[in-house]
Amino acid sequence: MITYGLPNCIGIIDGTLIFLTEEPEWSGEDFNTWKGGYAVVCDDHGRVIYYYIGWPGSTHDNHSFRNCKLCLQEEDFFSLYEYIIGDSAFNPSARMVSAYKKTGGQSCLKADNEFFNNKLSSA
Repeated sequence: MITYGLPNCIGIIDGTLIFLTEEPEWSGEDFNTWKGGYAVVCDDHGRVIYYYIGWPGSTHDNHSFRNCKLCLQEEDFFSLYEYIIGDSAFNPSARMVSAYKKTGGQSCLKADNEFFNNKLSSA
């Protein structure tokens, strides 16, 4: 991630949806996504690498993240100065560097925030 100007970055968090052909028989409503349909979350190779049970699939990404072990027990996953990056759905913290988002009726971001978002998304 140093190539992108992100020293100590150890990963990127985001959800990739793999749509299922039908609702699962057991707790099917928990697989319902905010985009409609049913899905599981996987990595860029189609592997499920981390899962967190307890919230419906329609739950906001940031809410799920703030309640998972990766966030609640960060000392088990991160060394000093390490962090992950995410899109603007995630709130920034010491372990989460996220994109700037428009607030309070802004029509556009400040130029330096837009520049940062472009660099972050290029990673």
